[in-house]
Amino acid sequence: MAYGKSGSEFLVPTTIYLNQEDPKITALSNGGFVVTWTDFSHTGGDTSMWAVRAQVHSASGARVGGEILVNTNTFLYQYEPAITALSNGGFVISWTDYSETGGDTSAAGVRGQVFAADGSRSGGELFFNATTTNSQENRVLAGLSNGSFVAVWRDSSRSNDYNIGWALRGQLFNPDGTRSGSEFLINQSNYQPDPAHFPTFNHDLPSVAALNNGGFVVTWQQRYDEGKGSSVGQMYAADGSRVGSEFGIASSTATTGPGAPHVAALSSGGFVAIWSWSPYGLHGQLFANDGTRVGSGFSVIDSRSTSNPNITVLSDGNFVVTWEEYNVDSGDADSGGVHGRLFTAGGTAVGSEFLVNTTTRYNQTTPTIAALTGGGFAVAWRDYSFSSDDPLSVAIRAQVFANSSGSDAPVYRFFNVDTGFHFYTASASERDSVMQNLPQFHYEGEAFNAASSPAPGTSPVYRFFHKGLGNHFYTASETERNSIMNTLSHIYSYEGTSYYAFEGNSQSAPAAGATAVYRFFNYQRGSHFFTASSSERYSVIANLSGTFRYEGIGYYVPASSTTSASAAAAGESLYDTDATAFFGAGPASDAGDRLGAGAAGAVFDDGRSMLSSTLLAVAPSVQSMTGDLVAGFSGQDPNPIWH
Repeated sequence: MAYGKSGSEFLVPTTIYLNQEDPKITALSNGGFVVTWTDFSHTGGDTSMWAVRAQVHSASGARVGGEILVNTNTFLYQYEPAITALSNGGFVISWTDYSETGGDTSAAGVRGQVFAADGSRSGGELFFNATTTNSQENRVLAGLSNGSFVAVWRDSSRSNDYNIGWALRGQLFNPDGTRSGSEFLINQSNYQPDPAHFPTFNHDLPSVAALNNGGFVVTWQQRYDEGKGSSVGQMYAADGSRVGSEFGIASSTATTGPGAPHVAALSSGGFVAIWSWSPYGLHGQLFANDGTRVGSGFSVIDSRSTSNPNITVLSDGNFVVTWEEYNVDSGDADSGGVHGRLFTAGGTAVGSEFLVNTTTRYNQTTPTIAALTGGGFAVAWRDYSFSSDDPLSVAIRAQVFANSSGSDAPVYRFFNVDTGFHFYTASASERDSVMQNLPQFHYEGEAFNAASSPAPGTSPVYRFFHKGLGNHFYTASETERNSIMNTLSHIYSYEGTSYYAFEGNSQSAPAAGATAVYRFFNYQRGSHFFTASSSERYSVIANLSGTFRYEGIGYYVPASSTTSASAAAAGESLYDTDATAFFGAGPASDAGDRLGAGAAGAVFDDGRSMLSSTLLAVAPSVQSMTGDLVAGFSGQDPNPIWH
């Protein structure tokens, strides 16, 4: 499975004067989605400080209608929106209002507005919080299966039921936005685990998810006044009554404890929570329907500092985690970028982490993600690139990801015991022909999967035949293809597209659920070797560096659960007795996973004989060849063909 970028990343706001920040996204039942944000432009119906705006999009990312001014009350500050879809096809947006007007004249309050699917208002602006002393802010929303929705926010009123710090409160609403029942306390009433040492105990940064049993779960961070604390959760029935007791998610006695968890409901029941823990990476935990842990947790990213994690569960039951990270080796070397990773419903990572943003100038931060009802997902984020379409301010950008695995098929791998070359084909008929007619080719099984036809985010993998050596070369770089055709046509015959893959060569994949295909150059034979197995890559680097030069990542392919052929069937080409003449003796222990799980295959099969027996018999040594392809492969090796 893999999800590639569907189209280009796009600018969300129409109003681009000054800054647009704090993006939030939700998917609609019609397949589209809505993005909302804080607008600092002082224009377009709200010239008094900050405003909340929104834009409806189709499933492809195209704008549906115009930009929406969400808040009706425009006095002073309206900011930091939250959004959720409703089961009737509409959506609701809530925000912090600091106008000190209407029903809440004491600092910040929580307001909201219900919308139809087309972005038209349904009723008037709503007051969410009944408790109005001091500030109420940091709200989150979840639409429930019965058509209602729940809002949860931080309350600093220090009311009688919780007077030792910030509390969390919730309120159920009917589909039209009217209150259903009374406001309720989320955290335990006046509970303080260590009052002698820490008189203040704050609850903050809530996350909420609607469960498939009709109820919902709230998670949050709780901290003492010296920063120590933990993250916890509480389950609720659809009527707002507690289900079971408060449960722990992560805790620490250090001042750098776990970050606030983010929660999403699993389609099979239960839920998953993720949290960052600087500098210990990003972690997750699965929970059953009753709130008990499932397994011991999983790691999203180890030993790296991350922030602003988010999560969504896809229509197929798998889930995607996104986060913000400053990592020069991750594909966005220019400050911070937005990253993600795909997981199965059981918490197993699928493929490599991927880079969400295409624009990498300066910072891209605060991602928000939503699974689309028709499959795939959309991500929005804050962009500091000051690009040509918004050159003067902080922008909101977004990217749609679509399922790219519909045409996945195997790429088959052979080893020529006479020449030491490897051959790859996505054509089953070519595979069968080689097996029947060319006994010198040792069939090694399915090397990886690739796309047999163009899929979202993929590019062609081009195939060349070396007229002198009788081997094949593969590249996903159009620049490299053109350079070979223009400067080395006397050596290489262009054979067209072999299959489709995701072009990219950084440590972060260009698609969700993709895995790298690594590229090596054989000094002795003048040929290239490709593998999607990280174990095989490590083994070649460790044991055959005198023969193979590692050139980096050639491209990415959809990760797959397909297993490679057995060692006996594979022939263990890099280390068996037939290969010793070409590669030298193998390591003392087995090299491990020779044929990694991977990508799918397109078909190139023009009916020609794959290799000329005459060429094989008289193949010249690479040492007698000259020439160097400088402008080509964009990976780690600037001279990929001849060395």
